[in-house]
Amino acid sequence: MRGLCQPDQAIFISLKHPGSSAYGVAFEGNPYRAYANMPVRKDAGPDDTAWITAEGWDGSFHQGTIALEDASPVTAHWLRRHGASMR
Repeated sequence: MRGLCQPDQAIFISLKHPGSSAYGVAFEGNPYRAYANMPVRKDAGPDDTAWITAEGWDGSFHQGTIALEDASPVTAHWLRRHGASMR
């Protein structure tokens, strides 16, 4: 069917700009309920931005950002309280 949205081949999330080392951690699960367990760097802060990179089946890449506060409010809160002690 034309116009039907096809799931992406792979989706990654990272606190580093994509391409700085790798695309990040791959999401797992099915196209309707995917999840990722992303490690948080020691130098991460609550105001960091998470980069999401999606690779389409045609080889195209699409990127977007989301504030860490929006992606994981609990992580941002934890970093505000304990982040300085990790550095």
